[in-house]
Amino acid sequence: MTLVNIRLPTPDEMPTVVRSVDRLIRDESEGIADMFRPLSDAVVRSIAVHPPRAIRKILEDAYDSANSEVEDEASNIEVKLAHLGIRPVDVHPVPAKDPDPGHPTPDQPIDLSGVVQDMFRLLMWWPKPGPLH
Repeated sequence: MTLVNIRLPTPDEMPTVVRSVDRLIRDESEGIADMFRPLSDAVVRSIAVHPPRAIRKILEDAYDSANSEVEDEASNIEVKLAHLGIRPVDVHPVPAKDPDPGHPTPDQPIDLSGVVQDMFRLLMWWPKPGPLH
């Protein structure tokens, strides 16, 4: 058996992936390229934060949604953020805030001694398997 390791696209590469999937849909589906405008940068950025396996479904649903709002056989339809069926995502990084003093940070060990003691008490109390007396 041969294992193949496929690298996930980086966040910088994802808009190119979205545009590539969009181009594939437009090539495969007759009439889409004529009916719809090219995707705006805002739409591409909103889709680009999703996993690659979800992009095609999001785009197909967006085309269906945008087309359902048009009453006649129009062309030059624009896919908008509202057609994506996903909540807009702010792609700007959020500045790190001070960690909550009640929650450990990734570099702090977690004390599980109380949890272990509670689990031991629960197991000691739990009925043993077998016939009831």
